[in-house]
Amino acid sequence: MYIEVKETDFRRDPDAMLDQVQLGNEAVVVDEDGKIVAALVNPNLFERFRRMDERLDELRSKIAEDFRDIPMEQGMAEIDAAVVRERGK
Repeated sequence: MYIEVKETDFRRDPDAMLDQVQLGNEAVVVDEDGKIVAALVNPNLFERFRRMDERLDELRSKIAEDFRDIPMEQGMAEIDAAVVRERGK
């Protein structure tokens, strides 16, 4: 769960926002003029994001390695065909 706060409210009392994240286990999303400019998340959630990012990097590297000898057009065609097959299930 998260709460959204205006940037001016965040600047007025950042300690309260940190408490919200640390004690309430909620994320705080900072909004400025209708655009998200920052987000505070608790360390457990951040660690999950970090592990997911590492895993995605591993998968990207494996895919790049597996497709290194395949021409770009052929590789993209294979990916497109796999997407069509999966969406048809």
